[in-house]
Amino acid sequence: MGRISPEKNRRIERLYKKDWNPRSVLSGYFSVYITEGMVRSIMYILPIYLASSLFNLTAVEIGFILVMAYVPWHFKFLIGLGMDAAPSFGTWRRRTYIVLGTFITMAGVMWLAGTTNVWLGILPAIIMVMVGDALIDTGMDSLLLDVTPPDWHGTGVGVGWGARAIGYTLSLMLTLAVQSVWGWTAVLYLFVFYSIPALLAVEIQEPRVTVERKIAKKPLVETFTDRKVLVWVAFAFFGAFVYVLDPTRGFLSLVITSVSGQSASSLLYAAICFGVGAAISSFVMGRQVDRIGHRRGYYVSLVMAFASVMLWTTLSPGMVEIMLLFSFVLGFCSAFNIVSWFSVLADTVPPNFTAFMWQYDMGWLHVAAFVTGIFISYMVGSGFAVAMAGLGLLMLLGFIPAKLISSIKASKGEVS
Repeated sequence: MGRISPEKNRRIERLYKKDWNPRSVLSGYFSVYITEGMVRSIMYILPIYLASSLFNLTAVEIGFILVMAYVPWHFKFLIGLGMDAAPSFGTWRRRTYIVLGTFITMAGVMWLAGTTNVWLGILPAIIMVMVGDALIDTGMDSLLLDVTPPDWHGTGVGVGWGARAIGYTLSLMLTLAVQSVWGWTAVLYLFVFYSIPALLAVEIQEPRVTVERKIAKKPLVETFTDRKVLVWVAFAFFGAFVYVLDPTRGFLSLVITSVSGQSASSLLYAAICFGVGAAISSFVMGRQVDRIGHRRGYYVSLVMAFASVMLWTTLSPGMVEIMLLFSFVLGFCSAFNIVSWFSVLADTVPPNFTAFMWQYDMGWLHVAAFVTGIFISYMVGSGFAVAMAGLGLLMLLGFIPAKLISSIKASKGEVS
């Protein structure tokens, strides 16, 4: 970590290290994020489902549905603000929303499985699924930041991101088997059961809401009148463009079909390779980022992520075996990049409004993914190599805000 003032060191000791229980917190975070991975793998499966003979939608129409499904995620900062401002129920502050989000997700999945109307059924149903998932995600991320010392950010995020990768990898493997035997309806109903593990997060002991953890005017004003926040926004927007290729966003499948054709098995195997790479990277590199410094880890990860994206420009249609290898490399390098990016931003978050500030930052990530998702949907029609090369060059912009980003007095820690 960077140089921390004595005053901030005392606050870290008081708020985070005194009652820090890594086993309980990280196991709870793992259970929520394995659910996230399983549930959000629906965004990888959805393009295959919608491109089937049941619907025969075009790539542009599918891309539009994928983009609209993530609209609730652009407003998670409002969910976070509500969580920070709303009264807690004893020590039940974040866990309330994790439970609520789980049941909303289940209801959305059942609606999705029971309809074949694309615009009045499937589209609003998948948006409902993502609303529930947004509540779960906001609640769990803010809970992690509420209790985790800054020098554990990389490890904590790595455990979650690795669990998420395991989740969507297991989901896709099971999906491949179930779809071939029982069809798409059975596949969609599986996602009701995928939602259940998130409820294990209720075992995490949340801290009581003290003055230092309450949203208040003074730290809000100090934060949003500081020009350093503009750099936070720039880093949040430009720092992780590779996220658009995460299997749970759906756009990777559009690239893969350009190489393998409309083969459901190739799409699923590529995502499995990606997930295995992401899981290994998240668990291993998350702890390494804490050791070498979050900013340094980000620099290394961005170079590796750029290289892994540019590898795809060497592919030609039909090179399926090499594509699977490149999927593993992309999963490993992109997870390293995202875990490092998360860790840098986590250092800047004030403890008074953890959920709001974190989701404000995440909102810019999803705006960036929205923009690059449109770019990929359009450019894939002209050639996936051009689309990937353009994405790779955009990613390099992340070096600029990464060099400039720093914490403020109200921040939880110091950017290393």
